[in-house]
Order: sequence, then C-alpha cells, then structure tokens
Amino acid sequence: MVTNVQTAPSTGWRGPSGVRMPGAPRGGLPRLGPYDQAELPPARSRGVVVPVDLTWLGVEDPERLLFSLGVAGVVLVVLVALQWAFARGAARAARGAAPTALRAVPLRVAGRTRLLVLVFVALYAGFIALEPPSEVRTAVHAVLVAILLLQCASWGSDLIAFWSERYRVRAAEHDAAAATATAFALRFMGSLLLWVILVLLGLENAGVEITTLVAGLGIGGIAIALAAQSVLGDFFASLAIVLDRPFVVGDFIAVDNLRGTVERVGVKTTRVRSIDGEQLVFPNSDLVRSRIRNFGRLTERRVVLTFELAHGTPASAVEAATRILRQVLAGQREVRPDREHLVSIAGGTPELEAVYHVRSPDFRRHMDIQQEVQLQVLREFGRAGISLGGAPPEAEPEPEATSAD
Repeated sequence: MVTNVQTAPSTGWRGPSGVRMPGAPRGGLPRLGPYDQAELPPARSRGVVVPVDLTWLGVEDPERLLFSLGVAGVVLVVLVALQWAFARGAARAARGAAPTALRAVPLRVAGRTRLLVLVFVALYAGFIALEPPSEVRTAVHAVLVAILLLQCASWGSDLIAFWSERYRVRAAEHDAAAATATAFALRFMGSLLLWVILVLLGLENAGVEITTLVAGLGIGGIAIALAAQSVLGDFFASLAIVLDRPFVVGDFIAVDNLRGTVERVGVKTTRVRSIDGEQLVFPNSDLVRSRIRNFGRLTERRVVLTFELAHGTPASAVEAATRILRQVLAGQREVRPDREHLVSIAGGTPELEAVYHVRSPDFRRHMDIQQEVQLQVLREFGRAGISLGGAPPEAEPEPEATSAD
C-alpha cells in the first residue's frame, strides 16, 4: 500500500557548504552569513569604480576632471605647434646670417624656450577649468609665475649675451682688447640687473613685502659701503676704466714719473710692467684720479732737434745750415717736416731748431730716424764748413825731444 505523504515546502536553502540554512525560499535572494561570505570567490576588478578623493580641488564629478585634462591636452598641442612654427620661421629667416645678426635673435629665443614650461602652462589652463578653491589656485599660480620668471631669465641672459657679443665683434675692428673688456663688463652689469629684477618679482609673487626688504637692503648696503669704501671705490673705478677705456691691456702708459706696459686691469688694481722689468701695481681709484699719458694711442711722434752753432758763425753760414736741415728732413721717407728756424742768438751763439713728425708710433723706429737725421746733419755741416758750438778738445802737447849728452 502506497501512502501519499504531502511534504511541506522547504523554508530553507543550502549554502555553498551544503548545509541547509533557514532564510528565504528557493529562488529568492539569500542572506549570507559570515562564514558563507568568506567562502565566496573574489569579485573581478573589471567594472569596479575606485573612488578618488578630489574634494581638495573642488571636483565632485569625474567627468569634470576628464574635461580638464582634455583642455590641458588641447592647449599643450597648440603651444607646441606654435613653438614649432615659430622656430621653423626663425630658422628660415636666420639662414645664412652671422651669429650676431639681428635675424638670428628669434631663432635664439626659440631655442631657449623649454618644453617643460609649455607643459606646465597647459596643465595650468586645465587646472583653471576645474574652478578650484581660491587657496589652491593661488598656490598653483605662484608656482606658474616662478616658472615663467625662470624662463624669462633664460631668454634675458641669452639676449644680453647676444648684444654684448654683437658689440664686441663691431668694436674689435678698432681695438680688440678694449672691446673684449667692455663686452664683459656690459654682460656682467646687464645680467646682474636682470637677476635683481627677477628675484624681486619672484619675492613679490611669493607674498614677501618688497618695500620692507628693499629698505633693509638699503640700510645694510650703506653699512657695507662705509666699511668697504676703498674696495668699492676701486671696483667702480675698474668699471670706469673698462667702459671709458683711457687705456687697454698692451698700451704703454706714463703715470707721473712711472712708465710701463699695461698687463692686466683687475677689479681692484691695475698691473703695469715697467721698462726696467719690475711690476707696478696701481689702485684703480688712483689711476682714475691721475693724469695718464697713453703712448699706445700714438699715431705719429713729434721730434724737436736743437743745434747750437759755433760762437761768431756768420749769417750766411746760419742760412746755409737752415737749408741743410730742410734738405735732410725732406729726404727721409717716414718723416713729415714741420719747420726749421733760428730760434736764438744769445751771447753771439746761433741756435737752430728743427721740428718734424715720424709717421710711426714705434719708439725704436723713431730713435733710428733721429739718429740717421743727426748723422746726416753732421756730415753736411762738415762739407759746408759749419762748426757746432762748444770749445773743441785741446790737443795733447807733444813730448819735448831730449838732446843726447
């Protein structure tokens, strides 16, 4: 006999361990216990959104962040394209030009433009699109200004170097040594001024009170200037020498009764090699206040020769002597005659003076010509029977002959 047994519907479900668990009926959403949760396989990372805290930027929507990155990318592409086009046009314009030509300036500027600066500008544009809080925007803006100031320093230093080199090349046609020294001084002063301005702008951008800082530096500068007055005086005197160029390295100068060739113009002193071989050291401030005779700037030398004729020389002989002087000077190729005159007859002794110019600044050549002129004058005076002044040397008396006893 078969008995039909009616089974009540199950009110439980079997978990992953095979144990029937009370809870929702089959087909419903089960509630997992702590042990069953531990046995579940790990969920795949695909499709899982990991939350990122961007509240410090004021961003609550990730799509807004993607829009910001897109703006930065577009700005970067535009900036790089503009730099490439500018550099290509500058290279085309500077083709065949000298390094110191004005056409080469745009190419130098393009070459000194850094890609990192363009990237940061693009990121800043995207950052502004996020509309961040004012505190964050102020901090990022300060960093951007600092980077742009460094880029300006790079451009400015290169332009200062360009202009100083351009000046040196042009001035070297007349005086190479002076041109080099002046170009160095201009570059140093220009770079110093540029960096002072950029540092002050950077400090102001960082929120530093520049007025107080400048006042403090002024007071400190006055104290330092008073303590190092002589050193600073020599330093500024060296700048005056380099810029005004009363002499340059290699010139033969005379200061009071000291003479020599300039070897070096330093920050504090100038070194001169004297004729006797020793080194003379002059403080620059003393040289600026002194009267300097620069023989290195000579184009020709003026020479004055004086001839004193014998006492009682007749007028005809004096006239003949004057003509001889004129003829001798006219016969010299490197001499430009000036004048030949009777300048004195005091005491009955005629005195002639001949003035001429040597067309060479070389001292040795000047002495060779002077010697040649004087020897020629002596020979011509001897042929004409004209005697020079001064008592002739007395002849030694001949020894008396002794008679033999």
